Order: sequence, then C-alpha cells, then structure tokens
Amino acid sequence: MIELSELCHSIEDVVAILGIEQQYFLQDALSQKSFQELLESDESYVLLAKKDGEVVGYLFGVFNVLNGTGDVLKIVVIDQFQRQGIAEKLMEQYILFLKKKEISEVILEVRESNMKAKEFYFKCGFVKLGERKHFYRFPQEDAWIFSFFLK
Repeated sequence: MIELSELCHSIEDVVAILGIEQQYFLQDALSQKSFQELLESDESYVLLAKKDGEVVGYLFGVFNVLNGTGDVLKIVVIDQFQRQGIAEKLMEQYILFLKKKEISEVILEVRESNMKAKEFYFKCGFVKLGERKHFYRFPQEDAWIFSFFLK
C-alpha cells in the first residue's frame, strides 16, 4: 500500500530523493543545497509517496499566500510505480493543501516533449496557458505553461 507523507526528516529519504532527481532530471536535478532550502522554506510543500518505507515518488511545490498562487516544481513517480494513480494522489493532496491556504491558482511548466506529463496535467484539469521559449537548458527546450484554478 502506498502511503503519503508531508514529512521528510530521515537521511534515507533525502538520499532516495536526490538519487531519483539524478536519475530522472539529470542536469536539471535539484542539488542537495537546493533541496535543503526547499525543506526549510515556509512557502514550500514536500509530499512523499512511499511503499514499504521506500520513496517511490514525490511532489515539490511552492506557494505564495499574498498573491494566491501555488507552483508545482516537481512531480515524479519512479517507473515501476507509474500508472497506479500515485501521481494523481500526490496532486490531489497538494491541491487540498493549497485550498486550506486559500490559494486560487496552481501553475507549472513542463517540457514540450514530455507527452506523458502533458497528458497527466490535462487529465487533472489543467489548461495550457502558453509557452516559454528556451525555458529548459539541458537539453534546451521550450516549456508549456499549465494552470489550474481551485474552486
């Protein structure tokens, strides 16, 4: 059974997350320093999906109560656990959290070539707002901007 946890205290979790970052995001992976800053911020959200105590996915977000927006920085589920509804559960939990903070809109960027992610976001109710040229560096690629309005 998959369990969701908003806590990331153990060194094992941090090591697992940084390993997943390197595997899935290569040069765009969060560094240990950037991840530590994310964990320490009052305007960040970290949600882990675990199976038998092992990290199998996560969602990183940031939010700004003053302007009423939240961002999805990263959402990933490792290959062997994809297509099991874990990413949907992560997104649902993040949206519930943002609603409690009275956030009205969630924004994210996704690589133009990432068809699985774009399908996922459309399925979750996000709409395409536009594009950002040359947003990603490694390799250089445009980003699609998605938005979801919370009710």
